[in-house]
Amino acid sequence: MLRSLVGSEMCIRDRFQALLPDCAGPHRLLSQCRERVALAGSGHCCPQVQCLTGCLAHQRQVSNKILTQCGGGGTQSHEQLQRRYTECCAQQLAPGENERERQVRCLEPLKGFLECAHAAAAAR
Repeated sequence: MLRSLVGSEMCIRDRFQALLPDCAGPHRLLSQCRERVALAGSGHCCPQVQCLTGCLAHQRQVSNKILTQCGGGGTQSHEQLQRRYTECCAQQLAPGENERERQVRCLEPLKGFLECAHAAAAAR
């Protein structure tokens, strides 16, 4: 069961991250600039830092928008939803319930959040 929980949590995190702006390009450009500056012994990477900073700020804005629209019930982050899922799966089985049924029951709030998050991200 632990393996399926870890896999589910990774899938949930990855699905949420996929909804956010991708900052891999600005990260890569900054790394390349830092390498060039290190080899040259002088220079700066201010434009690359500004680009990455702007991308990360946009990521936070989109994440906050999603959490505002979809994180009902006092949820502050998708990480809290993941924790709730893990805690739910660690609880004793309900009478007549098997492990798979419990996992499906525990996943329902996350699935709803991800559906809402997908719609909110598409509207940006």
